Amino acid sequence: MKKIATLMLFLFISGCNQPETKSKINVEYEGEQIDALKSLITSFTEGDWETYRSHFKSDATVAHNVWYQNEGASISIDEMLTQHKWNRENIFSSLSVNEGIYEIITQEKGGQFGHVWIEFTTKDIILMRSKNSSISVIFNGSK
Repeated sequence: MKKIATLMLFLFISGCNQPETKSKINVEYEGEQIDALKSLITSFTEGDWETYRSHFKSDATVAHNVWYQNEGASISIDEMLTQHKWNRENIFSSLSVNEGIYEIITQEKGGQFGHVWIEFTTKDIILMRSKNSSISVIFNGSK
């Protein structure tokens, strides 16, 4: 019995001394990339389309989560920008956004994802009523 207790104690101690494995995923809540995400949202909210467009590469495309049935479905940033402009001119008389939560996740192999959780407040042109819309925005990219 003493040998079994000694063996169990040895196994317990050796199990406790295992090196901790650390995740190589990094999450940031401030810095240049966070500032860029905030600038993107601010320029969208203010209708500063030149600044908004400057945040994307010339050949960038966007896919919406409801397009999941068509795997290759996407539109160019310029097509999306045209739709944003139309919406602002024809549907929303004003648009504001709360402080939100912004984060950049860097994965083990260097891929990066930007996540933004914000709440837009809009006032529609047709009915002139305010409406709060909670929107989770996810930007994917790599550096």
